[in-house]
Amino acid sequence: MNSMCMYCRFIPYEKRIEEIVSNALKDFNSEVNLTEFVSKLDLSSLEPLLLREYENDFHFRFNPVSMAKAIILKKLKGMKSFEELYDYLESHPDEVKLLGFNSRLPSRRTLSYFYNERISVDVKRIIDAFARISREMMFKKGLIPDVDLSYQHDDNVSERTLRRRKRRYIENLIKFLKENLIHQLPIELKRNSVYTKEDLLNLLLHMAITNDFAENGSRTFGRLSSDTLLYHLRKLRVEEVIESFDRIIDWTYNIARRVIPEFFDMKLDVAIDVTDWLYYGEWDDYVIGTQPKRGTHKAYKFMTICIVENGIRFTLKALPLKTMSERYRVFEELLRFALERIKINRIYLDRGFYDLEYIRILRRLGLNFIIQAQKSIGIRKVIDENKDKKVIIVKDYEIVRKRKPVGRERVNLFIVPHRVNKDDVSCFVTNLDVDCESKALEYAELFRKRWGIETSFRVEGDFRPRTTSRNISVRVFYFLFSVAMYNLWILLNLCVGLRFKGKIPEKPIITAKMFITEMINEKIS
Repeated sequence: MNSMCMYCRFIPYEKRIEEIVSNALKDFNSEVNLTEFVSKLDLSSLEPLLLREYENDFHFRFNPVSMAKAIILKKLKGMKSFEELYDYLESHPDEVKLLGFNSRLPSRRTLSYFYNERISVDVKRIIDAFARISREMMFKKGLIPDVDLSYQHDDNVSERTLRRRKRRYIENLIKFLKENLIHQLPIELKRNSVYTKEDLLNLLLHMAITNDFAENGSRTFGRLSSDTLLYHLRKLRVEEVIESFDRIIDWTYNIARRVIPEFFDMKLDVAIDVTDWLYYGEWDDYVIGTQPKRGTHKAYKFMTICIVENGIRFTLKALPLKTMSERYRVFEELLRFALERIKINRIYLDRGFYDLEYIRILRRLGLNFIIQAQKSIGIRKVIDENKDKKVIIVKDYEIVRKRKPVGRERVNLFIVPHRVNKDDVSCFVTNLDVDCESKALEYAELFRKRWGIETSFRVEGDFRPRTTSRNISVRVFYFLFSVAMYNLWILLNLCVGLRFKGKIPEKPIITAKMFITEMINEKIS
């Protein structure tokens, strides 16, 4: 019996396919041209099986290996019909040659007949395995397939055609995003597992859309138990969870960068903030004291850095705080992570970051900042001395820390009327030049961008399952899962807005709940 035929009945044949796929991927660094990749696949071991299918037919015109590669390409690109494959190849003659068709392109009927009638079940399994393993390895390596995300706005089609195209595009894009999420989730299942990673992901999405716990969510979802999900999450290490979701968030950012590279080449405004996930149990690791709220003064704290430009509020990274003493280290880690990916124009920070050490870190990294200042004794004195002024500007205002380690830093202080409470004022410190009242008012208005990160936290809450677990791996997984889902939702709206409206959408085209529902309904084979 032929070795590949024998392998298709046992697991080990996948090892050989993994070797072939790995060799074909070694020349790609970040983005994968799928046709070029498929052309590099060594299907020599599959060729005897394909030729055997034609042993009594001397009239076939097309190389069976090229036909097999065309089928693999169809599956990798998520095409739903052979008509779609034919139309794509017909419009890309150079790719036809890459696949090995020397004379002419097979017809739609020939392509369909080859896969559905000509080849055996064993060969189909091998072709399907090549496509599946190729997708898995691309996602695990962080490589981006050249799926069709480009801007193709067209005003010359009917409303009905536009709706059909939009529906089809959204379905394909959601399938693409879900596949990536499945392959990169840090959950490992055994080959004999009753459930798949897609089942676990669907349960997580159901828990998020219903704002429910694992126990109730599993009952209303009705496909697997909460014990199964929590068993796999509790096995994970915190570092493993963070590393996996860093890859997912990075992958999402790289897709967005590919869609609108000119935007991400500009200097961007960012914000950093700390969000509390309130906790009602006993003191434990990662549980930190916070201001009393909703019946508790305990919380899990996460520090997050986010792009706060309209329509593209991507969260770049989020980290849990184990103790408040490590907040400066986490703050610097977030900034260095962001600087490796984007150019930072300004960073906005709320009054919780009005601290000498944060300012020193920002200056050490050469970043421009605007920080909302607390009304300290020194700032109140400045306000009292300038009651007759609408806008107060103090250059080289000195922030002094008298407790150890002592220190002082000079910044520019500006104080402007409060937007809502006319009897109050808002105070800010910055390292930017503030040479006139109009500049101070401009910076105060720009600071409103910081509310973008608050909006991100609110929407991310819609993607977060509820839990009472004291296991930090479960908590970190749920939080970072909500961040990853939020970024995928932003990416989906960005792609749909650019493709069908020709611009970055100011408001979401697809709601968060609709996105989650579509993710659950999209089945990945």
